[in-house]
Amino acid sequence: MTQSDVETLLPVITRFKVPALINTLYDIAYDQFTIDAPSCLGTSKENTAIVYYIASMLASGAGKFGMKSEKIDDYAVAFADDGETGSYLTKYQQIIDNCNYHALVSGISTGQARADTLDYLDLDNAGILDGSTEGEFT
Repeated sequence: MTQSDVETLLPVITRFKVPALINTLYDIAYDQFTIDAPSCLGTSKENTAIVYYIASMLASGAGKFGMKSEKIDDYAVAFADDGETGSYLTKYQQIIDNCNYHALVSGISTGQARADTLDYLDLDNAGILDGSTEGEFT
């Protein structure tokens, strides 16, 4: 999960060549991925997500931002760009959502240790809790 992996993958899954400022773009994309999906750091999803985030930045700089066309009833309009930035951001967001979903499910399935339990709590002075655990709640 290094910058060289991202540089190798960028021209393979996008239409972009590795730009001269790849160091800056990588740092921005890596920082954003760290915020968005910390549970996937160090996985293969990290490289793919960073590549898509960099591609969305490159596409927006190339004027490829927005939607391709819009139709409302009988009225239709087509735009000059092809909405490529949105597609790269969508792919990035799908990876982020997948990472966060799996982290959530993993956390739920492993259970949580409760911190709100108190031993020997006898608020009503009924004398039920005497220090032993036998028959405590019967």
